[in-house]
Amino acid sequence: MLNRKAILLAIISFLLAACGQQSTQSGSPETGEKLFHQVTIEAAPGCITCHSTEPNKVIVGPSLAGIASRASERVPGQTAEEYLTNCILDPNAYVVDGFPTGVMYQKYKDVLTDEQVRDLIAYLSTLK
Repeated sequence: MLNRKAILLAIISFLLAACGQQSTQSGSPETGEKLFHQVTIEAAPGCITCHSTEPNKVIVGPSLAGIASRASERVPGQTAEEYLTNCILDPNAYVVDGFPTGVMYQKYKDVLTDEQVRDLIAYLSTLK
């Protein structure tokens, strides 16, 4: 009888722990690409307004060609996903050398949904 209770308690604990875990849903690269190439997103400038995906082509901000290969190396201790998320939602946290602070639109955190951010990161992760 004690074994049954212990097993039942272990199963319940496992199920409760699983329910409490956050989803690690990936975004859609296709949706992110469409979003990236919009001239505006709501009232905000679209990514393509300031960033090229062609190597060495600077519009206002740095080219994002190859960003998937560089993102995990930009800020020590940050994964590529964390770096890209921070660049979008807190653009002054890290500014690429040679570019001024405060130029990137500062309020994407108020404009973009979590899903849109995941989609953008999924797309940017394809730019190797």
